[in-house]
Amino acid sequence: MREVQRLREVRKGLSNTWTPVRLTVDGVSIERAALKLALEHAASRALADWSPPDWLAAVVFGQRELPEGCGVALAVRVGDSIFDSARIGITLAKSDRTDRYECVVLQLREKWKLLCTWDKPIAALGTLHFGTETYVAGEDTRFHPRRVSYRNHDEDLAISLDFDWSGHWSPKKYPNIAKLRR
Repeated sequence: MREVQRLREVRKGLSNTWTPVRLTVDGVSIERAALKLALEHAASRALADWSPPDWLAAVVFGQRELPEGCGVALAVRVGDSIFDSARIGITLAKSDRTDRYECVVLQLREKWKLLCTWDKPIAALGTLHFGTETYVAGEDTRFHPRRVSYRNHDEDLAISLDFDWSGHWSPKKYPNIAKLRR
């Protein structure tokens, strides 16, 4: 995400035909990390009204699959802006309807909202509230997003963040990302 922001700054305001840049991230690892953070968050807060299902740790370690429709989704609408911020937040989200914890929200760079459910499909979450913003889970979320493309207003910057959901992401497959990690 830092590299995307760096490229946006370099390309901003310059009129040029850009060489497309696609940075691919491991979606499965992001999903497992979000669930791991949910477990850690719940344990550190000693929540009396939620205990994770016994099988959730097996999902974190790749030993079990999540139920159909569960996992990571991006809450986004066309035109949403992502601000250049290093801010990261994590919250266990409680349903207004059931009063149960139903998902974890990983908020990155101000406006990235990654939701991750473990036993309820993303589309069944209903209305989501983030401060003053409201999203409808079935309409304003992208389950296992494939690509996020970046623009500066009407200008296409030819930059995208792609998600690999194959479960076989490797530095050999994506050497540019491995180089950025170093």
